[in-house]
Amino acid sequence: MSIDYVILDQGTFVYARGWGALTDDDVIAHERRVMADPRVRRGFRQLLDYRWVVDDRVGEELLTRLREVHAHAKAKVHGARYAVVAHSAHWFRLGNAYPCDQLGMTCIVFNCPSTAGIWLGVNDIDMADAWSVELPEAFAKVDRRAVAAPAAQP
Repeated sequence: MSIDYVILDQGTFVYARGWGALTDDDVIAHERRVMADPRVRRGFRQLLDYRWVVDDRVGEELLTRLREVHAHAKAKVHGARYAVVAHSAHWFRLGNAYPCDQLGMTCIVFNCPSTAGIWLGVNDIDMADAWSVELPEAFAKVDRRAVAAPAAQP
């Protein structure tokens, strides 16, 4: 699995980092772990930081699978806010296509972790300080600068 997470703010905030090759199965396994984690409280906030992903193997079918996982945990995700920090335009398209509002969730894709943190009500410096697991060395050198959001399609 190429996604790890820590839980902060008494279970109300999940900070997750993905790196390397990322597949649909990785994202689904992560979400199942978060949904099953008793420390995560109902209506939590989650920042999914994918700036270290270097090989996206995530497709459109992920949206259907995510919906199934979230539908099984509807009580937990109701009121949840997800901020995805993208490393590519692909994630902006996926985020816009996910019908999370039908489950009472909100998901916004950002190109900057600071902006995502502001929306979630957390400080990205505090997130960095709280992270106790270092990234594998090969991914620690990945360029993590913000990517430009794709232009709106007519």
